[in-house]
Amino acid sequence: MTRPNRLLMLIGTLYGALGVVMAALAGHAMPGSTLGPGSQFLMIHAAALIALGTALETGLVTEKSGRIGAYLLLVGTALFSGDMAIRAFLHMPLFPMAAPLGGFAMIGGWLLSGWAILTAPRKRDERDE
Repeated sequence: MTRPNRLLMLIGTLYGALGVVMAALAGHAMPGSTLGPGSQFLMIHAAALIALGTALETGLVTEKSGRIGAYLLLVGTALFSGDMAIRAFLHMPLFPMAAPLGGFAMIGGWLLSGWAILTAPRKRDERDE
């Protein structure tokens, strides 16, 4: 397994763990805080990063589009969820427009990942049905 793909999947597992921690805090210690949405985005994108890392490793997506899409998801999630956490704990934004910028990055990451799936080279044993 290549180091970039392994790192991408490792970050996905860390996002999953942080998502669970934030969900627990949102449910028990800080109900009604911005930790809830931040945890949801972390957990959803954790699975996406692990899946994209696997798809990149196995050639199921176009390399360049898949990698850029994955990095947009990674950075976008960090910005959005980081902003939600900072708002909950420090009552201030990470920086102005961090959450919307993260959201736009995630949208771009999902669209580019879809493009990477559509443009992936077909294997010889694949057949149209």
